[in-house]
Amino acid sequence: MVDVVAAPGWAAGQVLRLAAAVDQMSAHVLAVIVRAARDRRLALFEPRDVTEEPGTGIAALVGGRRVRVGKSAGKGRDGEREIEWEAKQWARASLDGAMTVWVHFSLAFGAGEPEANRPSRMKSRI
Repeated sequence: MVDVVAAPGWAAGQVLRLAAAVDQMSAHVLAVIVRAARDRRLALFEPRDVTEEPGTGIAALVGGRRVRVGKSAGKGRDGEREIEWEAKQWARASLDGAMTVWVHFSLAFGAGEPEANRPSRMKSRI
């Protein structure tokens, strides 16, 4: 794990904890997200309703949020500020040669509330 870059308004530890909770259920061999969370002694939630799509990512319900870990679901879902932020992260990843894993999670708690995705970026060098 090289870095965790959280979207504006989020802490890197929060993002890593949510991502690791989901990623611990993955069949994928790249376990650096879970290892990084355990190295930082972060307590992981038990995910529910886990779905995995090979080549795309894994998603689950974690602590009342829908969390997806994998490829980007699309740029700039929350408006201009996030478009600019996410574009900077894409540029940074291409410069440092790191593999990038995107973490998208809902901001709303509770069933039936609209999901607003805010991407937070995690990257690991392979």
